Amino acid sequence: MRRRDESAAAVASDGSGYLVAWSDQRNMKDTGVDIYAARLTGGGKVLDTNGIPICTVVNDQTVPAIASNGSDYLVVWQDNRDAGGIAPPSDIYGARVVSTGTVIETNGFAICTARGTQGFPGVAANGPDYLVVWQDYRDGNSYFDVNADIYGARVKSDGSVLDAAGLTINTNAFNQEVPSIVSAGFRRFLVVNRGTRDGQLRTVANFVSVNDSPVADSQSLAAVEDTPLAITLTASDAQNDPLTFMVSRTPTNGTLSGTAPNLVYTPATNYNGPDSFSFKVNDGFIDSAPATVTINVTAVNDPPILAAITNQLIDEGSTLVVTNTAADPDVPANVLTFSLGTNAPAGASINTTNGVFTWTPGEAQGPSASVITVTVADDGVPSLTDSKSFTVVVRELNAAPILAKIPDVTISQGMTLVIPIIAFDADLPANRLTFTLSSNAPAGASINLTNGLFIWTPTKAQGDTTNLIAVRVEDNGVPALSDEKAFTVVVNPAPTPFQVTGINIGPPGEVVIIWNAVTGKTYRVQYKAKVDDSNWLDLSGVTTATGPSAVKVDSTLSGVQQRFYHVVQLP
Repeated sequence: MRRRDESAAAVASDGSGYLVAWSDQRNMKDTGVDIYAARLTGGGKVLDTNGIPICTVVNDQTVPAIASNGSDYLVVWQDNRDAGGIAPPSDIYGARVVSTGTVIETNGFAICTARGTQGFPGVAANGPDYLVVWQDYRDGNSYFDVNADIYGARVKSDGSVLDAAGLTINTNAFNQEVPSIVSAGFRRFLVVNRGTRDGQLRTVANFVSVNDSPVADSQSLAAVEDTPLAITLTASDAQNDPLTFMVSRTPTNGTLSGTAPNLVYTPATNYNGPDSFSFKVNDGFIDSAPATVTINVTAVNDPPILAAITNQLIDEGSTLVVTNTAADPDVPANVLTFSLGTNAPAGASINTTNGVFTWTPGEAQGPSASVITVTVADDGVPSLTDSKSFTVVVRELNAAPILAKIPDVTISQGMTLVIPIIAFDADLPANRLTFTLSSNAPAGASINLTNGLFIWTPTKAQGDTTNLIAVRVEDNGVPALSDEKAFTVVVNPAPTPFQVTGINIGPPGEVVIIWNAVTGKTYRVQYKAKVDDSNWLDLSGVTTATGPSAVKVDSTLSGVQQRFYHVVQLP
């Protein structure tokens, strides 16, 4: 296959055949040194006698290295395509080659283009992926002004470079040069290089682990107050390793149950607002960085709680005051409003703000037992309520009967005095009333026990007396109550028989009629012209006696020859 110089050959096997790569000068005049390769069978037959052009861009591509992941090959080299000047800086490039000889990345892809010079690459496969290492002068401008270090980069089987800036493998203060690499077990490589130690060139070895850290996924979730939320934690691992989930920080305002990654978050009772917890995962080698699950707990209105109300016992007419208390479990608490149910008795009220219940049962409301419902409502959305009922027993309280005032009376001996005594009872239903006279009542006086009718006809011996009479009314309540009133009856002496005592002629045209009378009584004088006339005629006006006799003047006699008179006592 030689046309011009081929050098720096490298070889790798995919298990059934081989791929040999080298620096090739066939295009030296046009492009400089290129990278070519050729496949060989397991029996040593060359399949690509003219070579496969791996990279033929301008300037030199040299010092190839090659590895196989069992399926494809990765060829890497020192690349000067972007170089210029003396001792130009070089980069590390690579290209994948499939078993059929097809180059996937014609002219290669950049593995490291850091500042300074990168050269003398090495590569090894570990599973499907690769680790590329090289001699690195990024801390200087050339080979001449800085010591070399060993850097590397992981390359996935799909050609993606995971560490474009390079992984630090050996940065000892002295020169570290010309690395070689081999797989050293699961995700582990052994890198050896020439290194200066104690002024002597030594062979230096470093084990390199290329396991990718797993990645825990943060989440933002919504929960509902007082409601558990199922949460499935998620994470990823570049190598698809089985992951172990671990909660590294518990939530502040709730609890977690279950086994990660399948957890249940339960917010604290009545809590709403933000909460969070953190977790990490382990792929069997290293932990991930912590991830945070943020939870926003939305508020749900909780019903208020009304304290139980004690049953009450009260007398009618007394004022009952009951202070009702309620609490709202929401944070912050809602505004509460108190009200009475439709079964509340007339006159009962409640302060809508502080829940103070007030009732003064009236006479008609005792005795009774009232079941009263108190409701408290919050101003949440939707508004929620709580109700409690209590019983108020109203005892009947006996009220004393009331006896109406009895007017004083003046009568004459022999007249019958009848006075209806009036009393009422305020109780509902009204008690039965009984009327009696006090022991100082005059002889002959009586009162009807049931209707209070007072009757008395003073005898002749009781004339010309003043009598103070007390009347008492009593109910049949428990205890029995009463009222008493006194009145005065003046009994005048018996009058002389009622008769006209004189008819006298006065001035012309007048006649004076005189009769015995009872003080305070009213009389009417009547007349007729003939004794046998059928009807009596009234003189105008009436006369009220102011003493034992009364007088009436008839001044209507002009032209009259005679008249007959009589006197009538009016009721």
